[in-house]
Amino acid sequence: FVAYIIICISAVIGILLFIVPWVYVSLRLGMVPYLILEKKVGPWAAIKESRTLTRGKTSNLFGLNILLGWINILWLLALVVGLFWTLPLFYIANAIFYKKLLALKK
Repeated sequence: FVAYIIICISAVIGILLFIVPWVYVSLRLGMVPYLILEKKVGPWAAIKESRTLTRGKTSNLFGLNILLGWINILWLLALVVGLFWTLPLFYIANAIFYKKLLALKK
């Protein structure tokens, strides 16, 4: 029984060691597509700028994505039709967040 608990705890720690950094990096690089489209920069410049823009704002972006993710799940449960409304909302909200980050930078 004790060995099973140790294995479970080790598995959870191992998963967290991969998931948490993955989420963090995904959030920090989430503005890359917007930068490439709007500023016409290359991928490496967009990655660098995205890291600069999201510095100190990762928790806000995380909260926004969690909220929008739950909205998407709720609408998915409502016969998939709601995704036609919530998926564009997800990308529009992220674009607005991107614009606010740019405004804060100036």
